[in-house]
Formats: sequence, structure tokens, C-alpha cells
Amino acid sequence: MLRRWLHASLLVLALLLALAPPTLGAPGNQLTQGAVNPTSGTTANSFVFTVQYTSAQGHAATSVAATVASFTVPMSLIAGTVDDGTFQGVTNLPAGSWPVTFLADADRGFDPSLAGPTVTVTLAPPPTPAPTPPPAPVPVPPPAPPSTPPPTAPATPAPSIAPGEATPIPSVTESPSGSGFIGGLVETPAPSSAPDGAPAIGGTDVESQLWTILIGGLVAIAALTLFGIFLILRDRRRRNTVDERVALIAASPRPPAPRPDRPRADWEDYELDNLPLGTVDYEPPTRRH
Repeated sequence: MLRRWLHASLLVLALLLALAPPTLGAPGNQLTQGAVNPTSGTTANSFVFTVQYTSAQGHAATSVAATVASFTVPMSLIAGTVDDGTFQGVTNLPAGSWPVTFLADADRGFDPSLAGPTVTVTLAPPPTPAPTPPPAPVPVPPPAPPSTPPPTAPATPAPSIAPGEATPIPSVTESPSGSGFIGGLVETPAPSSAPDGAPAIGGTDVESQLWTILIGGLVAIAALTLFGIFLILRDRRRRNTVDERVALIAASPRPPAPRPDRPRADWEDYELDNLPLGTVDYEPPTRRH
């Protein structure tokens, strides 16, 4: 009996496996062909990450990325479809040896992951400085042509004088300008006889006047400033004197309060209290009994 029940159970299980849809035995969402190009380089290189995503049930990948050196590199579809296509991402990496892991998020079903290669990154050498161009040559001006000396007037031969004749004196004709050529001779103006300390005529006289005005203005400003300081000190001294007097008056003892009027006696009642001021005859008061 037990053996028949086991045979029946095995027959039912075999029938169920035969009737099951073929998709149940097909693989689910998965990542394959993970690669990095290049797998070694410097910090100046760009590393390309590539992976293949496939889904037997047609589940689309909502995002695909690669994690490396604590960075997440987003990857985008470059070929195929979102349920069966190739994804790629590019980034730079710091120096070190970094393992790569590819991850995918599917809209349904299992989120697959794939271990990739290890990337080795070294520091990039410093850039070579550009060569400094040689300085431009400084143009040298051409030499100046030699100056031509002015033509020299031919010397006039001195007239021959016979022995015993008087030496002729050339006539001197006054030049209209008062200087320069006089009768064929060059006249040199006589130096001025003005003393050294005397002001010259022209711009020097104007400068002397300006200096005089400037010095006079400075003296006037200084005098006004001193006068203002004197007035301020005088006013301050007067205020200090008044304050000292007020302080002395406030510190001085007050006079005693007047005594209250005592009542008058009968014999102290004078008739003159109600009389107007003026000349009156004095009469001694009569004492009342």
C-alpha cells in the first residue's frame, strides 16, 4: 500500500514538472560581461565602465551603475533595450587599487549585481612647463649720417699798407636792431649790471609775487589760529572762574534763619508806623496804663 502511494506521488510530481511553463526554468534578471577600459592608468585618465543587462521575463532596468573607490558611476544605455542592452559610464579615479562592482535596479523581480575587475590608478606626473620663448631682439637704430659742417666764409685778405701810410679805420654803421652785425662786425651784448639779488624781468618776477602772496597767506592763517586759541583759552578760564565762585558760594555756610517775630508790647506801639516817610517832629510816645 505504501509503495503504491509513493509511486502515485512520483507520477504526479513528474506530471507537474512536465506541464510547468518553460519560463520557470529560465534565468531571471542578470548582469554579464562587466569590464573596465583601461584597468590601469593615472589620475589623468578616463576609465570606461561597460556591462550587459538581460532579463528573461522582460523586466526593464530602471538604473545601472558601477561602484568603485567609494564612488557611484551612473551608466546609461548605449545599445539594445532596457531589458536586454549594454550600459556604459565614464569617470576619473583617485590613486589606488579599486575593485569594481556593477549593480542594476529592475522594475520587477531580482536586482542583480556583478563583481568586476580591479582598477589600479597611479598619480599623474606634473605637466611639463611650456618653454619660455627667447626675448625678441631689440631693433638697433641705424647710425646717424655724419653732420656736414657749415660752409666757412672765405677769409678776406687784409689790405696791404705801404710804409708811412696811416692804417685806415673801417667805418662802423649802427645796426638797426642794436645788436648783431655792426658794420660787418659781430656785436656781443654787454652783461646786465643788475645785482645778483635783483629779480629778473619776466617769469621770475611773477614767481616772486606768488611766493610773497603764499607766505603772507600762511602768516595770516597762523595769526588767526593763534587768536582763536587765545579766545578759547580765555573763555575756558572765565568759565572755570565762574564755576569756582559758584562752588564757593554753595560751600559757604548759610545765614541763620530769621527768628519769628515776637508779639509787641503795648508800650512798643508807635504812631509812626502808619505815617508816610518824610520830615516829622519827634514826640515821645505816651505810656499807657
